[in-house]
Amino acid sequence: MKNDKYTTKGIVEAGIMTGIVVILMLIAAYIPMFGIGGILLLPVPITIIYLRHGFKEALLSIIVSDIIVSTAYDPILTLSLAILYGSTALTLGYCIKRKLKFGKIIMILTLVNIVAMIANVLLVSIITSNGIGGLSDQMQVLINNFKGSIEKTKAMGINSGLGEESLARYDEMISVLNVDYMLKLMAGAITIYALISAYINYIICRKILGRLGYEVEKETPVSMINFDAKIGLVVILFVLIGTILTYYKIPAGEYFYNSSNYVLQTIFVIQGISVIVYFLRNKFNIHKGIIIAMLILLFSIISQIAIFIGLGDLIFDFRKINKNRVNRK
Repeated sequence: MKNDKYTTKGIVEAGIMTGIVVILMLIAAYIPMFGIGGILLLPVPITIIYLRHGFKEALLSIIVSDIIVSTAYDPILTLSLAILYGSTALTLGYCIKRKLKFGKIIMILTLVNIVAMIANVLLVSIITSNGIGGLSDQMQVLINNFKGSIEKTKAMGINSGLGEESLARYDEMISVLNVDYMLKLMAGAITIYALISAYINYIICRKILGRLGYEVEKETPVSMINFDAKIGLVVILFVLIGTILTYYKIPAGEYFYNSSNYVLQTIFVIQGISVIVYFLRNKFNIHKGIIIAMLILLFSIISQIAIFIGLGDLIFDFRKINKNRVNRK
């Protein structure tokens, strides 16, 4: 009787969690304003099912929710969402259940995210067009939509009296946006997105699981984020290789250079922002809410400064938290 009761309870719980996933998927699909929030929350119910009942039940919940939502919305987009959030949820469940350390979880989750995004792009391209070649057409649609958004933002800036220099940046963004440019950045963009989404997904999942009584290791705070100097040196090496390949007009050179350079600059920006937050919090005692507001409102300026601060921190370790810093004086 106990086993029957437990099985019934498990089915009910899995059904409720699957229902939550369906609702979140529909929100992400039909309400763009809340779409990002829905996507970030999607892995949580499946992770809970994994922790309570196991891998098979979690996988079944992903499949069932995908089938239900596909009857009411675009099946291809629904499949795409299922691949992305499903891989994240199953990986989080596996890592948390085995009580892995935060750093290791982020590393594993980042790698899984990269594989999932690549698989998703290839699968959707094959389904929706004549093989992988249709990827360019899909990217052109995305670029056109993005350009439209930039134009609207620029129009708002004109109406609010934005300066000519600021408006010129919008024109620069529009001018460089094309399929070839995006393809050259794709590998780097996927890598950075995989890393950042892994961090955010872990934070959201940990906080919700904590309220349910699960013990999950706390994430590294933004002020203590630190890339090992060796990682920076490896990425710089890739940039140099890309530069050499480009110089000798090897076709893959520009793709290699642009992607690795994008990753390097993003590492510097993240590291620099972490240093800025560290000193604002620990040296000047500025409230966290004020810091977040500053970062949002002044991000375009702060990100440019952060590149140099991040590079300097990788070398000199301003916070004295990196055991493998380049400068060990």
